[in-house]
Amino acid sequence: MYLTCAMHELTCVKPRQMLVCDSALHMTDHAMTPPELAEPSPVRLKTDPALRVWHALGSLRLFSALTLYAMLLVAGGTIAQRWVGLLAAQETYFERWLFWLGPLPLPAMRAILAVMAVNLLVRMLRMPLTRAKAGLWLAHLGALLLILGGVMAGMGREEGYMLIPEGQASSAIYEYDEERGDDFKKSFSSPVRALPFVLRLKDVVKAAHPGTDEARDYRSELVIEEGGLHLPETVELNMPLRYRGYTFYQSSYLTSEQGEATILAVKKTGAWFYPYAATALLGLGLLWHWQARRRMS
Repeated sequence: MYLTCAMHELTCVKPRQMLVCDSALHMTDHAMTPPELAEPSPVRLKTDPALRVWHALGSLRLFSALTLYAMLLVAGGTIAQRWVGLLAAQETYFERWLFWLGPLPLPAMRAILAVMAVNLLVRMLRMPLTRAKAGLWLAHLGALLLILGGVMAGMGREEGYMLIPEGQASSAIYEYDEERGDDFKKSFSSPVRALPFVLRLKDVVKAAHPGTDEARDYRSELVIEEGGLHLPETVELNMPLRYRGYTFYQSSYLTSEQGEATILAVKKTGAWFYPYAATALLGLGLLWHWQARRRMS
C-alpha cells in the first residue's frame, strides 16, 4: 500500500513539474516584450481603434503590398526615362512624396520607403527580444539600414552631366538643360567640377527602329584613363558604369555638324557602404533564424 501511494504521488508531481517548466519557458520567450506591444487579442482589436492602427502598421500584408507597389513604380520610372530623361524620371517617381498620374495623385518612392520603415520598426517592437528571435531582429535591422542608406544617398548626392565628343576625352561635369538638348553648345553651362580621372569616348553605337532613324538603343564605348591605366568600359541604357564611387548612366547622345557625342549622367554618393552593411545584416539574420528553426525542430 505504501508503494502504491508513493507511485501515485510521483505520477501526480511529474505533470505539475512539467507544467511549471513549460510556463517558465513561455514567460522567458515573452519577457522582453511589453504587454502593450505584444500581439493583441481579437477582442482588443475590435474595441481599441488605436490598437487596430498599430496592428495594421506592422502587418505583413502592408509590407507585401508596399513591395509590390515599389516594384511597379521602379518599372514605370525606368520606362519613363525614354520620354522624359533620366533625371526628370528620377525626380518625379523616386525623389518626391507624390506624383500625378493624370488627375490621380499617387505616392512616390519616398513615401513608400517611409511607410516601409515604420512597418519594419513596428514589427521589431512587437517581436520578443530573445535568442530565438535574434535572427529576425537582425534581418529587420538590415532592411531598415537599407532604407536609411537610400535616404542618406539622396541627401548627400552630387550629380551632373558629361558631354564627350567622339574621339575626345573629358573629365568635366556640367549642369545640363534637357529642354535645350538640340542645341549642341548652349545646353551645357560652365563645368561645375572635374573627375579625378579622364573618360575617352571611342564610339557611340546607335541601334535604330526598323525603317526609321529613331534610336531604339544606344551605348557608349569608353576608355578610363588614369595615370598609366587605360581601362575599356561600356555604358548602356540601364547598365551603368561604376568606378571609384562614381556612377555613369547613358542619358542621351547628340549629333551635329561637329560629329556625334555622348551625354552621360554622373552621380556620386557618400553612402555607398550602406547597401553592403545592410546586406550583411540581412544575410546574417536569415542564417541565424534558419539555424534557430533547425534547433527547435
